[in-house]
Amino acid sequence: MAKRGKKRKIGANFAARTLVMTGTFCLLFSTLVGRLAYLQIMQGKAIRAEAREKRRRPVDMTARRGSIFDRHDIALATNKFLGDVVFDCRNYPSEERYGARFKPRLANFKSDVEYVAKALGQPPATVEQKIQSYLISIAPAIERAKADLDRQKRENPNGKWKSLPVPYSVILGKDIDWEKLEPLRYPAEDIRSKSNAALVRREKKLLEGFDIVEKTQRVYAMGEEALHVVGKVITPNPDDEKAENKKPLIPGQKPKEKGVMGLEQGMDAELRGEDGKATAELYNAGSIFFNTKAIDKPKRDGNNVYTTLDQEIQHLVMKEAQRLQSEFHPKGVSIVVLDPFTGDLLGLASTPTLDPAVSHKEMTADEVNVALTDRCSTYLLEPGSILKTLTIASGLELGKIKPSSTYFCSGALVVGNKTIHCDAGNSHKLLTILGILQHSCNIGSAQIGQHIGGVDLRMMFERFGICDNLDLPVTSKTRMQLDEAGRFSVQSIATGNSLTKADLPRVSFGHSVMTTPIHIALAYGAIANGGTLMKARLVTKIVTADAKTTEVKPTKVRNVVSPQVCTEVTEMLRSVVSGGTGRKTAILGYQVAGKTGTARKKHLAGEAKYTSSFVGFVPASENVKPRAVILVMVDEPQGALTHGGDVAGPAFNAIAKKTMELWRIPKDDPNSTQLAMSKKPVVSTKETKQVAKRDDTDDVVEVAAKHRRRHN
Repeated sequence: MAKRGKKRKIGANFAARTLVMTGTFCLLFSTLVGRLAYLQIMQGKAIRAEAREKRRRPVDMTARRGSIFDRHDIALATNKFLGDVVFDCRNYPSEERYGARFKPRLANFKSDVEYVAKALGQPPATVEQKIQSYLISIAPAIERAKADLDRQKRENPNGKWKSLPVPYSVILGKDIDWEKLEPLRYPAEDIRSKSNAALVRREKKLLEGFDIVEKTQRVYAMGEEALHVVGKVITPNPDDEKAENKKPLIPGQKPKEKGVMGLEQGMDAELRGEDGKATAELYNAGSIFFNTKAIDKPKRDGNNVYTTLDQEIQHLVMKEAQRLQSEFHPKGVSIVVLDPFTGDLLGLASTPTLDPAVSHKEMTADEVNVALTDRCSTYLLEPGSILKTLTIASGLELGKIKPSSTYFCSGALVVGNKTIHCDAGNSHKLLTILGILQHSCNIGSAQIGQHIGGVDLRMMFERFGICDNLDLPVTSKTRMQLDEAGRFSVQSIATGNSLTKADLPRVSFGHSVMTTPIHIALAYGAIANGGTLMKARLVTKIVTADAKTTEVKPTKVRNVVSPQVCTEVTEMLRSVVSGGTGRKTAILGYQVAGKTGTARKKHLAGEAKYTSSFVGFVPASENVKPRAVILVMVDEPQGALTHGGDVAGPAFNAIAKKTMELWRIPKDDPNSTQLAMSKKPVVSTKETKQVAKRDDTDDVVEVAAKHRRRHN
């Protein structure tokens, strides 16, 4: 009985203990479940939001830069898509990190390396060696970061710790064409939506730790040949304290390209587009969690810009400019080709130049600045005798002179305390208006200018647009100065209501006035098209990423002279080519109308320097529509030849001839009459012969005096 009672007592104690333990366990379990329920149900939303916020970061949504095209939709500047293949060394397999999973992880890594190496065209051993060598190089940085983190934990156990940055990514392949990366590209969203990871690995080649960093490179199809028109872009240094609108970059974002000259700068607002704004949840390695990217503001890719340039003409004019640069070693060369009826700039050459895609560390800062100077639209020069055409056209339009008017050239003209000489070195004697232009007589042009008067000549030159702001969407390293009225800083024309008596004769033959090659070409375009000055046009349309088009129409500025005056002046310009100073510009099968220019520069010491030029249009027969105005200007040619007809004339000839061939323009002079006349020996004009027969100096002076009285 005692034993049975003892057993009952032990059993009762065991049951009691079991009950206590069960109750305690149930209480603890209930507490845990309650806590979990509280966290999941009551606090779950807030906790998940806090976790998301800790993982959420801004992500890059950089707009793609628009392209620049010529008039035939040929790309002049566009984007080439490249990629860098990188590996995040935090994914490198180590036995310490992966433990029992080390061997399968190592096998996967070896397989991935082989696949990546094949895509890169490198041996697998080379790729693995790059990774291992990089790991060794960053080992000290990893140790420093780990030690610093341990220190923060000791000093502030409950605080927030911040690890030192470590550059874990090693570049395995740099600037690889996007097409060649096809085997390594995969849609991350599709991969993570799959449930069978092994199948995904086989089908999609999901490579752990490997990634492709997408990038773009600006490509210029014509290189140095179109630098001053198309321009170039640079990627600003984000660490540059002087950088404009400096903003902190989000992780993985690269500084935005910026245009620094030409259309790349002038049309930068259209080309660069607008970056978007987005956030996403990121892994520690920087990859985006599937389906977590939230776009706050969509990006707007840059617009495409279509220009008036003709790639073939641009190549042609640059070829001639570089030949002139090589042959005459001048300070620079400017060549302009434009359509006289639309103002379209078909070709613009400026030398010296440089390739925008190549580094030029061997060049000095001054050499780079000279090479970046756009001599066509922003470089001011005295045009010289090519301005005589505008003086004569002005006189004819105002009725101050007639084609039959005559002027006497004695070789020198005294104006105040200065004496103007004729470049011929002697007297041209008595000349008609045609003869003055044909023989490029300074004295005759000066007298015409005096006859017109300072107020009227200034007014007419302004009507020809040589003081206008071009308003072209191009910029250059060298910017011209503008006066308060926004006109070009011309020594005489833009300073007062009239030309002074001292300046008037010199301005009449292209001195004491400075303008740009494009201004002169536009003025000749007005004569070629029948009297209308057109605005220079470089952009024809702008097309957005969603194909919306904004047209830029040709713009008529003003009527300058009458069609009758244009016909008369064109006839005179044809005579310059057939029997005057522009003989070397005559071409087979076409009539050319143009004028030479040889402007002597002012120099304090040393030999004289010149600006040699020729400007004209073709075809130039009566009742035939001229297709191109071509200007060639050479600044300070070196050597014995300095005359515009000798220096710039052959270049004009080559450009005009090739342009007519490229455009298949019907010949307006099939018998090449003008070319044949230009080959004949130079013969004095009838008027010059008549005056030359006079042996009595007094008679010559009397003739000149009578001529002056006739026009006073």
